[in-house]
Amino acid sequence: MVAKDRLRRVKPTLKLITVIVILISVVYVSWLSARYFLATDYPLVYVASNSMYPTLRVGDLLFVKGVKPEDIRVGDVVIFIKPTGTGERIVHRVVSIKRVDGKVLITTKGDNNPSSIYWERDFDSSYVVGKVFFWVRFIGFIPMILQEEYVKWGITAVLLILILYDFLSGIFEEEKPSEGGE
Repeated sequence: MVAKDRLRRVKPTLKLITVIVILISVVYVSWLSARYFLATDYPLVYVASNSMYPTLRVGDLLFVKGVKPEDIRVGDVVIFIKPTGTGERIVHRVVSIKRVDGKVLITTKGDNNPSSIYWERDFDSSYVVGKVFFWVRFIGFIPMILQEEYVKWGITAVLLILILYDFLSGIFEEEKPSEGGE
């Protein structure tokens, strides 16, 4: 009987853990599906600067699809990896395209920038990871905030505290006398 009571007390904790695991799994599978169907490693990107203002604003969430170099057109808003090797993702508009020795070279510029930055001029199209096809205003603040290290640790701590509280409250809960009474 004691083992059965302990199992009854643990059940809500297992339910909570199961819900958390399911939610994390759904988000992860959704992300993998988006990467597959949109043919890019970065299907969702948020805007972090005002370089594309007024077209895009800080906090906008961008939907991105992979694009072949030959399908890039002047005027497209593309996401590319900064060619100088920092790994930073940049969102700017294509202002010129050149074909040299079988390579497609692209020059981009932020709509709010006076001119192209030196590393945006004539870079290889292999740095382009996708083209923006849709965006939603300000929803990008959510992933932007979740990128912060202290937020990740805070969420983890809150989840662990909830699980621990749920588990311990079941153990220390006083047994109620039965109404049939002895």
